[in-house]
Amino acid sequence: MTHSEKNAIQVVSTVLVISIGLLIVDYNFISVQMWSSLEPQEMVRWSLLGTLVLGVTYYASRLIPQNRVLQFSWLKLIPGLKRYAENMAVLPTYLFAPVAVAYMLMLTYALPIITFWEEWYFRGRIDGWISAVVTTIAFALVHFAIGASLGGSLVLVIPGGFFALVYTLQSNYAEGLIASTDLHVFYDVVAIILVSCIVARQRRHLKPQPAGRAGLEQRAPRPPSLVIRKD
Repeated sequence: MTHSEKNAIQVVSTVLVISIGLLIVDYNFISVQMWSSLEPQEMVRWSLLGTLVLGVTYYASRLIPQNRVLQFSWLKLIPGLKRYAENMAVLPTYLFAPVAVAYMLMLTYALPIITFWEEWYFRGRIDGWISAVVTTIAFALVHFAIGASLGGSLVLVIPGGFFALVYTLQSNYAEGLIASTDLHVFYDVVAIILVSCIVARQRRHLKPQPAGRAGLEQRAPRPPSLVIRKD
């Protein structure tokens, strides 16, 4: 990792941490309510289902053709992020290890807030199968706008479809919103665990190098392409 890459990651990470911190300050009651109200059996059920959905999504992401169009992310237009822009939410994990761990814990705690607003905006608009399809596609593509690669965004149609299905299977709007949010949260929890393991392995191969040798450095392992969906 070059000096310019490290600086770029620090800038983006700072923006992410501040944004998540502001969400917690304004909407902490959502996280408190969800984490305190979940029963053990509910956590097990949603964790298992979230793992299944993530497994299907991850497998699909491995099938995406390796070409410039599908790998494009507007973050790659920033010189220091060309090799790390496939998953903006993962960038802080490349910082000093204790800071990276603190970020992941902070992100995990804030998941109910983030996912609730996503579910309210996307699944809350479902009124029939046509709207379900449209909002699921929109849910996937909006991640491209926040820096995910095009291919990584498209594959998010899969979890988005599961969230929509869980929402529509409930008897009313409120129950649907709670159910889809619960699944969304534990999908993300499992994704955070998976990505943390991948990044921990990759960190061992990322050593600081002088900026002048950027063109001679060995290519770093590809960052996880599976987006955690942080808006």
